Amino acid sequence: MTVPVLTVRPIDPVADAPSIHAWVTEDRGSFWMMSEYTLAEVAEIYTWLDEQPTHTASFVLADGEPAAIVQTYRADAEVEPISRLLDHRPGDLGIHFFVAGGDARREGWTASLVAAGALHVLADTSVRRLVLDPDVDNHPAIDLAERLGAVRGPVLDLGHKTAQVLFLDADVLRPVASAR
Repeated sequence: MTVPVLTVRPIDPVADAPSIHAWVTEDRGSFWMMSEYTLAEVAEIYTWLDEQPTHTASFVLADGEPAAIVQTYRADAEVEPISRLLDHRPGDLGIHFFVAGGDARREGWTASLVAAGALHVLADTSVRRLVLDPDVDNHPAIDLAERLGAVRGPVLDLGHKTAQVLFLDADVLRPVASAR
C-alpha cells in the first residue's frame, strides 16, 4: 500500500458541500447527525461554521483528495451544548472528525487521517488539550481516540445525543502520531 501525502485545507462551504453531503448521508454517517439534510442545508451549515470566530471546518486530504473532515470549536463556545457541562482548562479545544466513506474511503488510513487533522490543529501551540464528544454508541470513534492516547471523561447528555467525552493531551498525541 502506498503511503498517501496528507495535508489539510479549509472547507469551502459551497464548493465542498456536494462531497460532504455524499459522505454524511451514507448509512455510516448517522453519528454526524446530518443524514436527512439536503445539499442546500449542508452548504448552509458549513457557511454558518465558516462565519463563526469560535469554529473551524477543514478537509484532511490524502494525495490532494478530501478524505476526512476535522471540525473544531472553542471548548468554551456558548453555542456548543458541551461547553455548559464541562469545566474547561486553558488551551482546551473541542474537535470532531468524520472519515470519508464511499469512493473516498481509504482502508487502513483512518488513524493516520485523524492524527493528521489533530496535529494540524495542534500546530497552534495555545491548544493544550483536545475535547472529543462522540456518541456513546460510536465505538469505532471511541476506540480510535483511545488508540491515539485519549482518556475517557464523563458521559454527558447533550440533548441531541449522549456523548462519551474523551480528552487528548497535546503532549500525548504528538509522540503517538509521529510514530505512524
